[in-house]
Amino acid sequence: MTGLSGIHSVQNLAFSDGQVTVSHQLGAKTIPCSFAFKNTKNDGYTKNLLENIFIPKDNGTLTVITKDNTYSIDCYPQNVPVFKRDEVKFVYRFDVDFVADFPYWQKGAEIPLTLSNAETLVYSNNNIDLPMRIVFPSGPATLFNVNGKGFILKKHTMPLTVDTQTFTVKDTQGKNQTQYIDATAELDEIFFHFGENKIICSPFTDVKILYYQLSCGEM
Repeated sequence: MTGLSGIHSVQNLAFSDGQVTVSHQLGAKTIPCSFAFKNTKNDGYTKNLLENIFIPKDNGTLTVITKDNTYSIDCYPQNVPVFKRDEVKFVYRFDVDFVADFPYWQKGAEIPLTLSNAETLVYSNNNIDLPMRIVFPSGPATLFNVNGKGFILKKHTMPLTVDTQTFTVKDTQGKNQTQYIDATAELDEIFFHFGENKIICSPFTDVKILYYQLSCGEM
């Protein structure tokens, strides 16, 4: 569960040995999993049920619980199960590879943060840039930024959630409401860096931020 793929761009310097890495970006994570189940009646019911769960077009969340913490990741199955009879009677095994477009594990529970004033300092001890969900109540136009990168949310009559991981603006029913955000919004640059982060929000009343600690997968 620790494997990562990525795209790395390099330049070879003329008349020099070595290279210079210009940029690097992580791709999707593939998570191979092996399962086993007991089908004592051998009637095919459990197999049919599992085939209806592991559908490559369906998204879900894979959760791993260890003695130290809980890790979850949004993913989808890359293949349908192929069942194999074990040497033990009525025990079947199958393998499924999951693909996680966002390659980081969410570590523990989501952390809520309610803004205390128009300028708030948040310290992050996570060495991965942390995206966030910002929940705005209905109200006037709002200026929001983190470390100088931000957006303007236009006047709205319903609560809205801005997600800087998926670059979406949605209402409480999950409907797209991107018409309320300005076209120059820098959602791809709004996250918590390691260290001190300055949040500016005006007006800040009842604005809530939700985020996870992230992990590459040290389980």
